[in-house]
Amino acid sequence: MELRQLNSLCLIVECGSLKEAAKRRFLTPSAISLQIKGFEQELGLKIFNLKVRKLALTLQGEMLYCEAKKILDAVHQGTEKARKQTGDFNGNISLAAPACLRYYYLPCFARFRAAYPSLKLTIYARSHLDALSMVRSGAADLAMGLFPHPFVDLRTFP
Repeated sequence: MELRQLNSLCLIVECGSLKEAAKRRFLTPSAISLQIKGFEQELGLKIFNLKVRKLALTLQGEMLYCEAKKILDAVHQGTEKARKQTGDFNGNISLAAPACLRYYYLPCFARFRAAYPSLKLTIYARSHLDALSMVRSGAADLAMGLFPHPFVDLRTFP
């Protein structure tokens, strides 16, 4: 079973004709027909009946169509999630951190950079207190440090 067969099946049903489905897939009607025939042979069941020059789904074909839609939707959603995780983020992020922590987290920064290449990460070497004041003033987006007390005005992550 191949995604192209599932896609062809769904297009035939949604377009109402093999000819229109073939047109949308940039294939010939005979190529789509061969895909469906091969699919029927592989599954060992009849998907369509030909009724007065129109294709009609069999009962098994209806069930297969419903499941094929779910599969194709899941593939589409997975693809979109993967795309959003890699290339859609861009802009600048600034981080203020003491030098000792910066070097400790360099491997994390390298992984972040590889995952989000279109983001620009600027790291400022500052003391814990200076890093904190940079975030409060808006000069930095994030601060790293060893802060002994929680902050009412900032969100913290241990």
